[in-house]
Amino acid sequence: MSAFVKKVELKLLSLIVDVVGDHSDANKAALQDRLEQAVSASNEELSSDLASAFVVNVGDQIQGVLVSPRNAVAAIFYLEEALPTLPLRFGIGWGSFSTPLLPRSGSLAGLCLFNSGLALERGAREHRWVTAQGFGEDEDTTLNAMFRLLQAVRSHWTPKQKLTVAMVRKAQTQRDVAKRLGVYPSVVSEALKAARYEVVVEAEAALITALRRFAMNPE
Repeated sequence: MSAFVKKVELKLLSLIVDVVGDHSDANKAALQDRLEQAVSASNEELSSDLASAFVVNVGDQIQGVLVSPRNAVAAIFYLEEALPTLPLRFGIGWGSFSTPLLPRSGSLAGLCLFNSGLALERGAREHRWVTAQGFGEDEDTTLNAMFRLLQAVRSHWTPKQKLTVAMVRKAQTQRDVAKRLGVYPSVVSEALKAARYEVVVEAEAALITALRRFAMNPE
């Protein structure tokens, strides 16, 4: 009896990060240095999930390719923490590859990269924080709605709330964060409450769950 094996197409996730706004030539060199430092740190931190390392592309963009879509959320937050004062926009693309995998993503091509580019363009038109494309029409709609709801909450964060959330994310207790900030633990608790941190964490967990199923069910 002949055995038939279904060919599984390799699918990966492309993540493009764009610095929002124009930057004068005088600040270009400093910006490029910051992006390169963020790329170096991100490649080290996320090395176990990178199919192709992050690189700084032409302009103010960073691009990398992840093995699993479920880690896209963690990658977004890590890059934001590495570039805390810059307004960033993210394009997520899921899809196949048309070139051999390379250590760095600058010379790659494939549907996932094409989709992430389209996602970033849509995000720029519609002023979105994160935009996803390539998961399927219904799935894209769901993911983009969830990211937009998170964006609505995050847009009201003060710099202090943003810093507090970033510190708590790094597995620190509220007491440890309070000590580092030189405030009472109640101040940290109130900052997290004002930032609606519990709601944000719940939404992020739902996004990770939604993205994980694509890694487990390749077509």
